[in-house]
Amino acid sequence: MSGRGDGAQSEIGPASPNVLVRWECRCRQPPVLLATYDTRGRIHIKARDRYWHVHGTVQTVCPRCGAQHALDFASRES
Repeated sequence: MSGRGDGAQSEIGPASPNVLVRWECRCRQPPVLLATYDTRGRIHIKARDRYWHVHGTVQTVCPRCGAQHALDFASRES
């Protein structure tokens, strides 16, 4: 699902645990990839030659348009 660019949080849709979902900013065509995530709540981020695999909440800024995005899995874990 894509971040909306207005600082709003992205909704997390149903998908298989083995499927990676693209988290995108749609300011350009094709969209700018911010990260990928799976339904287990693992967020996969690649920046240059580094990789991060995190859980919980991630906030980022689109490198193209400067819009703020948030992906929140922490609120879904109960």
